[in-house]
Amino acid sequence: MKNNLAQTYTQLIGQNYILWFKKSNSYILLNELLYSYLTIYLAAKNKSQFINEIVNLKGFKNKNSEATAIYNDISLFLEDQNKSFSLNKSEEIEFNNHHRNFKENYQIDKHPIEIYFSSEKIKQYIHPQLMHLCSTSNIKKTTIFDIYEENNELFLFKNEVFVGAYELKNYHLLQGRFVMELLCVLHNKKEHDWLGTFHASTVANGKEAIMLVGDSGNGKSTFCALLMASGLDLIADDITPILSKNQEVYRYPAAISIKQGAFDMLTNYFSDFINFESFNSGTKKGLLKYIPPKQNFENTIQHVPCTKIVYVKYDGLASTSLIKTSADQVLQTLIPDSWVSPQQKNAKQFLSWLKNVSYYKLSYSDNNKAIELFNQLFSS
Repeated sequence: MKNNLAQTYTQLIGQNYILWFKKSNSYILLNELLYSYLTIYLAAKNKSQFINEIVNLKGFKNKNSEATAIYNDISLFLEDQNKSFSLNKSEEIEFNNHHRNFKENYQIDKHPIEIYFSSEKIKQYIHPQLMHLCSTSNIKKTTIFDIYEENNELFLFKNEVFVGAYELKNYHLLQGRFVMELLCVLHNKKEHDWLGTFHASTVANGKEAIMLVGDSGNGKSTFCALLMASGLDLIADDITPILSKNQEVYRYPAAISIKQGAFDMLTNYFSDFINFESFNSGTKKGLLKYIPPKQNFENTIQHVPCTKIVYVKYDGLASTSLIKTSADQVLQTLIPDSWVSPQQKNAKQFLSWLKNVSYYKLSYSDNNKAIELFNQLFSS
């Protein structure tokens, strides 16, 4: 009926379907029943045929009214998924160097980076995660970023070339875009080379990586720090990039952000934790500290295969357990806050990667038991 509104790709994972809509670059997770409704809708010649088929299929008591409601819901759903949108201003903005009030220099492997900030507040969006990479070297900088605020908007420039503008309240979009730009510098890639940058932390044992996801406040970053303290290699915290060419996760050298509630506990695992500087996040997260990666960015493995994702949830009243789980809870956490490439070939590869991933859920109250169970996933 309206096949021009249909999803571009469909991937069955377990008992759920993931749909990708090219126009909006959106990924939607549907159970088997909802997917069957959508399939009938797209195949029907008109509204009447859809209603008749649904009534015959489900035997609704209030036949036409229930089927009509489903029809209307699907129509609105497809309309929303076929809206083109951009979270970033598309018009070119002229560079303004009058906002260069604060400067920080960083050395990441062979890349000297310089970042100018318009204020201390704006600096806190980027600097704390990278401050362990600060450098006093006077070597000429190969990459210069400018980040400034003007009229309640945040502007990002790279080597004085406009990258993007974002509403101040959506500062996380600026952070995500900055990560992408820096990743491209560090790994000599272009944006279209990446499948995406995913809202997840990742650790590795030198041969394979495991990704960790979790809702805010569920202890994902704290557990990631515990895993690093136990000897695992931190590949990335909070934002994990995956390359299109090999579908492997790549290293991003940001420190692990830790909320105040975990400060006391982590002093038992990091002897110098008490000396780490505290930062006021300016959000409900409150005070934060940042634990730098134990491994230096240079002379370490830069990319590792990853075929396991663990949903992490700390629960002080629960017993510690690690079980295989369905993909739906994991993906409902992973995808919405991630940037996924709008390139059609990348979307297809992403869905293929998701199909080959194993999904787990870790509920923990005992740190050491949780670490032991997690390590058993490697090469299992």
